[in-house]
Order: sequence, then C-alpha cells, then structure tokens
Amino acid sequence: ANNYLMAGLSKLCASGVAWASGDNLKAKLLQTTLTQTSFGCYLTLFCRRFPDTFFGALGACGLYGEIAMGLVPFFSFAKLLLPIAMWGMHVSIAALQHIIFVDLLFFIPAWYIWHVIDRNPGKLRPLAHAQHPWDWTQWVDDIHACWLKARAFSQGPRLFQATPRESAAILDNNHLKDKKLPDLPEDLPTPKAVVLDANPSLPHEDIIHAGARQTLLFMLVFLGVWTRGAEWFPYNAFRMFAGWTSRPILYERYIALGGDGSRIRNFHYHEIHPALNRKRLVEAFNRCADEPESADCATFLDFAIPRGAEMRDHPAALVIQTRSWDFVEDIDQTYYCDTMNIVALDIGARVVDKRTNLPCDALDLRACCASTLGTI
Repeated sequence: ANNYLMAGLSKLCASGVAWASGDNLKAKLLQTTLTQTSFGCYLTLFCRRFPDTFFGALGACGLYGEIAMGLVPFFSFAKLLLPIAMWGMHVSIAALQHIIFVDLLFFIPAWYIWHVIDRNPGKLRPLAHAQHPWDWTQWVDDIHACWLKARAFSQGPRLFQATPRESAAILDNNHLKDKKLPDLPEDLPTPKAVVLDANPSLPHEDIIHAGARQTLLFMLVFLGVWTRGAEWFPYNAFRMFAGWTSRPILYERYIALGGDGSRIRNFHYHEIHPALNRKRLVEAFNRCADEPESADCATFLDFAIPRGAEMRDHPAALVIQTRSWDFVEDIDQTYYCDTMNIVALDIGARVVDKRTNLPCDALDLRACCASTLGTI
C-alpha cells in the first residue's frame, strides 16, 4: 500500500493532475506498446481511435487508485476493494503497455486467498461469511460507526469522545428519556453499585490504533526518503512513468541485420547480456558513435561484439532505431512513424555509425524473445 501511494504521489508531483489527462496517457500507452516486447498483440493500436475520455478515465483510475491505496492499512473497506482494483490495473497494463508485474499479479490474489484461509481455519467458508477484515459487512459497520460519530456532535463531548459501541448505547439511552417510567416504592432498598466494562473490546481497539499510528509513522518516513530522491531500481520504481509524455512520441526498435544488410529479425538487449538494460545499451551505442576512440567505447565493444556474434542467426549488425510519431497529426501514419534516427553496430568492422532524419522503414510487430517485467 505504501509503495502504491508513493508511486501515485510521484505522478502527482511530477505532472500534476494533468497526468491523468487522455492526451498524456494515450501518448504513454502508444509509446510503450510500440517499443519492442515479447507480445504479439497490440491492443493499444486497436484502441488508438478511441476518444480521449477513454484514456482519461484510465489515467484517473490509475493515478487516484494508487493514491487511495494509502487507505488500505487504516480502513476495512479499502482492504477489501482497492487491492483487487489495483490487480485489474496491472492486467490492463500488461494488455496495453506490455509490462508484466509478475509479483503483484500473483501476490494480490494470494493475499486475498491467504486471509480467507487464515481467518477460517479448518474449512473455507464463503467470503461473505469470513471474519474481519474480509467480512463484507465490516466496512458497512465502519460507515455506521462514522455516522454515529457525526451525530455525536449534537450530543456533547462525552458522546463524541466515546467509542462507536458506547456511542450507540448512549444514543439508545437518550431515546428512553422520552418514555414515562413507572414510579417505584420509596422503601425499595438501594442496590449495591455494579461496575461493568463499557467496552470489552477496548484492549483490542487500542492495539489496532497503536498499529495504525506505527503504520502512519512508517509511511511518513518512507515519504521523507522518497522526497530525497532515493530510488533503488528494480527494488522500487516510484518515478516510473511519472513525467509528462510530450508529442511527438519517441520509441525504439532493435533490429538484427544480415551480411547483405537485410533485416533478419528483431532482437532484445538481454540477448547480449541479461544484465544489460535499454539505457546502458543506447548510451554505449551513442558514445561509440560520437567518441569512437574513447576507452569507454573500446570497453563496450570488447564486451558486446563477441556476444553479438554468437546471437541466434549470427547477425552482422545490430541497429537501434529511434522512431518519432505525432499521432495527433496523423493517427494512421504509415508504420506509425514520421521519421527515425538509427545507431548501428557493425559487428565485423567494430564500428558504430549514426544517421538521423531517415524515412521510416517497415515496422515488424512480431513478438520477440524476452518480456518487460515491472516492479513496484
């Protein structure tokens, strides 16, 4: 819940409420779905003509849903409803952006199942009959308790400071004031005073309140770390997709070429090395194109060329295309591209060449060989 809250706040701080606008989210979805992944289905391209209100609704659900996850440690209705809503969001991200949050897609359903088992040892009763917090009536009781607190404003400080159970008892006693009770005999003996515990669950509620205070403190500390810019990818990724995506969108494709310069297939940078990511590969290609005599370039070529030569189909060159597309100007542009820049590594010659403002070639949308995994 805390990580979702941080992710939502990062979007709010980086882009404001405009992050949820249809224009921004549509640009993000098109940009990521066109970047090469292992998926062969391009649902976002099918939906690209949908109105901006559709993408705006998706953006609002994502942004405010993540922020609302901060309520999960404190309210039972949030425990019941919000995690499954976030699970639906991750399913949508997998379909529309080709990013798979493997841990959350499995852990969220497991979280529900485990709590049902944990609250119902011996037999699995239906969810509607499970104990707190999975009893669906619990959040109705919480809303009723809040309503009692609201009524307490007109009943004096004693009622307002009481627990929900005490409030209900006091309100019921107030109704008795309007009823005429029979007169009792004057010689009736006075009973001894009996002290009853007004709220047997008070120790349990104290524990809950103490836990809520500790959780809130933890979240505030985490927020302080986040505001200082601490991010340890891939263990957290609070700022992932937090910024505004401007037009035209830029996306990359990774192409393996044969000895005659013809396209063999798409490739993924993990084929060179599992630890290699997109940022490192692009920076290394550009460094070698701009500073071919540098020590960093020589180190990268010594690392990448033997591995590239042993890739499937033994390509002669590896090409990174950075393609540009203003989808607002032409939503049906050929190959979803206006112009492109390329950086190409000639494996045999150990040379990296850069060319800009080229006409776009055909876009191979066939699935590749590795997937994009996400984490929060």
